[in-house]
Amino acid sequence: MKVKVQVVIISDDGQETTREIACVERHDLTPETLGLSLADGKAVLQALQEVVVEWQMHAYLQQHRACPHCGKTRRSKGVHHTVFRTVFGLTFRTLFSRSMMVFEECLRAKRGMVLSHPTSA
Repeated sequence: MKVKVQVVIISDDGQETTREIACVERHDLTPETLGLSLADGKAVLQALQEVVVEWQMHAYLQQHRACPHCGKTRRSKGVHHTVFRTVFGLTFRTLFSRSMMVFEECLRAKRGMVLSHPTSA
């Protein structure tokens, strides 16, 4: 017998993505193999946690992609590997940097600086 565990992620725009997170196989059906073992349960929870963390980080980065001052799409400063410590263990993710490029004119506006041209006086 084979049991597949899948996660269906539904984005805000209604797009569905299905990810298989575990597959449990049982050949001999005995009282000892009934249900999930502790190792099976931990593996399923770890895989589920990785999918949830990945989805949450992707959603967070998409929400903060636009400049809060001018609305332009900001570029990421790079890609790096991140380790998240969760109650279900370590989750390793390759993420675009949360540090987004900032537009120079937005920095000046945020600091209250006015850009003046030398010939405009």
